[in-house]
Amino acid sequence: MIDISVIIVNWNTKALLLDCVASLYQTTRKSSLEIIVVDNASTDDSVVALNSMFPQVHTVVNEKNLGFAKANNIGIKRAKGRYVCLINSDVKVLDGALDKMRAYMQTRSKIGALGPKTFFGDMQIQKNCREYPNLRNTFCEGFFLSSLFPTVHAFRGSMLNRNDYMSTMQVEGLAGCFIMVRREVVAQVGVFDERFFFYSEDLDLCKRIHDAGWQLVYYPGAEVIHYGGGSSENAPIRFQLEMLKANWQYWRKHKSMPQCALFWLIKFTATLIRATGWLVISLFPSSNQTKAKISAKGYGKMLAWLISSRLDKR
Repeated sequence: MIDISVIIVNWNTKALLLDCVASLYQTTRKSSLEIIVVDNASTDDSVVALNSMFPQVHTVVNEKNLGFAKANNIGIKRAKGRYVCLINSDVKVLDGALDKMRAYMQTRSKIGALGPKTFFGDMQIQKNCREYPNLRNTFCEGFFLSSLFPTVHAFRGSMLNRNDYMSTMQVEGLAGCFIMVRREVVAQVGVFDERFFFYSEDLDLCKRIHDAGWQLVYYPGAEVIHYGGGSSENAPIRFQLEMLKANWQYWRKHKSMPQCALFWLIKFTATLIRATGWLVISLFPSSNQTKAKISAKGYGKMLAWLISSRLDKR
């Protein structure tokens, strides 16, 4: 059996995708590897370039953008490895990361999913571990408390602080940009919930893994770079809205109706504040005027969606 199946979902990130695949082959020396790339109807010749440079990669080309969750599921169902590794196309794998993660999980049977130490492109630590969303951390993030008072424990957001990433630890949620999962875990808890088009599908999967009795562990012994925003930069307004929709979907799935109502109120108020602020900034000439106009438009769409979501039934 193949040791590791790597699943990569791509949407118009040709250069990043090629770098990602190259890094996988260059740094994985002790594990047999298969790479499956699921392309969500890219228009930048990603698949042509990939097939030319790496003909050994298995490619699946969707006729339309099916979203991150569904595209990943297509790849997962084709995977043959003992471990399934879900990687964003804007990730660069550093030396031996996959080998180290497989070796670590092999000797620790209670671990269901493992995440590596993750850096931004400038090699600053990227927060990739989080606690489950709740009213406290939603409020603190929505009203800037977690940003204004980052060292105050009571005001922390859902993401763990950067100082927490120095040692191995058990966590509630691992970021979906890079996560290794046992095949038997996938068989037990299932694949991604396809109702999540983009965002929060990884957190939902982590919760199901945790609820099934498996450990989720952050392991800094393996390192990767996540450049971030490889796909979302191509459509910033759309992705802001998709993130909000995914958050709402998560709460509707895992929380009570009163909790959902309070979540909606927090989100609506926080979004209104941001929309108003960016709108005011956009009215005056400055170096941030273009950004302000885009942001105001994005938050305006989010407000409209929040209002319409009030009409939805649970």
